[in-house]
Amino acid sequence: MALAAGLLAAFAPQAEAVSATGGTVTNYRLGGTTWTAHIFTSSGNFSNNSLTSVEVLVVAGGGGGGCGCGGGGGAGGLICSNAFAVTNNGVYTVTVGAGGGGGKGLGASEGGGPSGTNGANSVFGTLIAYGGGGGGGNRYDLQNFNGLSGGSGGGGSFNVSFGTGGSFTNGQGNTGGVAIVWGPGPNTNAPAGGGGQGDNYSVTTVGNGGSGIVIVRYAVPPPSGTVFMMR
Repeated sequence: MALAAGLLAAFAPQAEAVSATGGTVTNYRLGGTTWTAHIFTSSGNFSNNSLTSVEVLVVAGGGGGGCGCGGGGGAGGLICSNAFAVTNNGVYTVTVGAGGGGGKGLGASEGGGPSGTNGANSVFGTLIAYGGGGGGGNRYDLQNFNGLSGGSGGGGSFNVSFGTGGSFTNGQGNTGGVAIVWGPGPNTNAPAGGGGQGDNYSVTTVGNGGSGIVIVRYAVPPPSGTVFMMR
């Protein structure tokens, strides 16, 4: 009996050391594999204890929508790696980009309103996702009808001319859409975009872009050790 107890103790599964810390940690099964994910919705640190590589998804903040007949903000850029090398006991700074501000309405009698601003970049190590472009504005004197460039470009607005969409960056998104006329008469609401919806001439709220996110995940190995059943 003493021998059996000793063997059970020696070969019983051992508690695995924590592989990494940082963010909101969750475990899930997918395709027969158990995964651990570290989800960052705000900036922080990813501290590695024993991993050699991880999978990483980085999404930047979306662009804010333009004012008036403005364009929608572009979606934040996206970049990922399915084998990002990490060093033992390494600490990695995680930056989660905020969404860009929407163009606040100034009123038609004041010459329209500004473009939305770009979203902020999100970063993990050498992976940089670029913020979405702000939507084109509706300011007569500024002629700011074109969407801004970003991860995905902001949409163009319409005033006395058609604004063009902003360009995308490093293959992380798409070019913003070109402005269209919806029908007769002035349009007071900007169309929605990937980042945020445009402001209205008469309201005080603005169409801000959404915040980015960073997700780091890795497969969890099965517990080490084997239990031998003694008869």
